[in-house]
Amino acid sequence: MEFLPAHHELLSRPAKPVSIDTLHSQGFRDVCAEVHDVASGQTAPKGQTRPRRLVGAAAVQFGIDLAFAYVNITEGGEWTDKLRLMINPRVTHARGSYDPVEFWHGCFSAPDLITIVALPRFMTVDYLNEEGRLALLKIDGKHDPRLLHVAWHQINHLRGIRHPDVAAKEDRPVFVVYANEREEFHLQFSAGRRRWRRTLEMPAGWDAMKQNHDWRQYIRETA
Repeated sequence: MEFLPAHHELLSRPAKPVSIDTLHSQGFRDVCAEVHDVASGQTAPKGQTRPRRLVGAAAVQFGIDLAFAYVNITEGGEWTDKLRLMINPRVTHARGSYDPVEFWHGCFSAPDLITIVALPRFMTVDYLNEEGRLALLKIDGKHDPRLLHVAWHQINHLRGIRHPDVAAKEDRPVFVVYANEREEFHLQFSAGRRRWRRTLEMPAGWDAMKQNHDWRQYIRETA
């Protein structure tokens, strides 16, 4: 398995819902196992030098046109050995816009790009579990900011939306942060800083990246 390139059209359209027949098929269980092994860090995606645990992974990121994703964060915001499989997930309630929760987003489907997203504090997600039963996930973002954002991020993948899409729509900055700078960015974010030395010109830069052009010409350097 490997991550699709940023310009792949599957990443920009809604994934197909998983039918009950498909959910109970051996083929679906097999493909879920493959995505699970990548998300849990048991196997490395093609092109990666080593396995690494992911906070979440959506099937469409690997070219699988089915609406399911794994979340690798518990309600307490910690790594878990029992990943949450969400089939056909959707946000059914979101409230608390008066008290939004910010967190930063990075993604293998938009390499080197980070945005800061503000979400309503409370979110309810419903989904089918591996047995095909309806399940609910209720999140208080003040207690579980990572889970709130990871769940939202993966559900958006299944809707054909990536975090720079949201930034372009809301006229928010997109930061260019290379892999070896992620820790520094996180420390600055945790300290309340909301700037970075490089940003992407929007929306032209993001559009160019999705079309597989040389998007680095759109990087703006700041002091």
